[in-house]
Amino acid sequence: MSHNTPPRPRTYVVWLLTLLSPGLGLVYAGRLVGGVVINLFVVLLMLFVVIAVTFWNLVLAWVALAMLLAWAMIGLLAASRADQLLAETSSESRRAFQHPLIYTLIALMTFVGPVAIVVDQSLRHLWTFTHVDNLALYPLALPGDTLFVRRVPAHIAPPRRGDLVTLVTPETGAPATLRVIAEPGEEVQMQGNTLIIGDKLVDYTPLMHEWVGQAQLNNALGLRAWVEHNHAQRYVVAISDEATPDASVPGLALGPDDYFVLADNRSHLATPEPRASLTADSRLYGPLPADHIFGRPVHIAWSSAPESGTPRFDRIGLPLH
Repeated sequence: MSHNTPPRPRTYVVWLLTLLSPGLGLVYAGRLVGGVVINLFVVLLMLFVVIAVTFWNLVLAWVALAMLLAWAMIGLLAASRADQLLAETSSESRRAFQHPLIYTLIALMTFVGPVAIVVDQSLRHLWTFTHVDNLALYPLALPGDTLFVRRVPAHIAPPRRGDLVTLVTPETGAPATLRVIAEPGEEVQMQGNTLIIGDKLVDYTPLMHEWVGQAQLNNALGLRAWVEHNHAQRYVVAISDEATPDASVPGLALGPDDYFVLADNRSHLATPEPRASLTADSRLYGPLPADHIFGRPVHIAWSSAPESGTPRFDRIGLPLH
């Protein structure tokens, strides 16, 4: 005597679908609304991460890691619940949701599509990343660092003296991160390491102890770190002990929309013949128009040693100021 027993639900399918989309396992178990809610909840969680990183200056790497852990936990709970429901739900009630096209549409409309939109719009309008491949920002940033940059055009929030800005280099169109030394309407004079803004001589003092950890100095480079006193602003710059840069800026008057920007490493001086290893600044191309500034670096998003690729976890999250 034969008995027609219903096929045993394949529980591994639940875990596979949950891996693709956190609520898809519940859909397989016959809970369409529950699966959609789980998917949209994870999307909202990602949107919260975008807001937190953009407006609260949280470190992207650690917030993203926390979100991935939360995502994994939600998926684990959803898959466990779906696994239980398989034993309680009849095959007839699940049959309506067991077509691959149904899973594809639900995943695309409630998870993959919204996540792609959030990531795309964040990178288009809110964030970008720039990679450091030279010593222009030494000692604040090192080769191998990747900077997290908030997109803030100068016409929306004009940068102030001492701010780091990410810009499009006028002559090459390449992105670069430099420091604002003088603001619109000011006059700049520079000869070697002597800098005069308006009628004030910019002063230098030895690096204070509390800055050393941030700067991560390398004595082998032959560069000495100093604190530059530019009006009321203070920031660290690097000056060579051996050579003075052959740069002269005689009485440059900035226009109403112009900035004077320099590399923190003052011995890092590009030449009129562009080289990939050097970043040009206002000593080469003069005033920087405000419309060339498109962002402000916030922190180091990732760092790895250029030679070996070994991650430098101690540098991730260091603020840039």
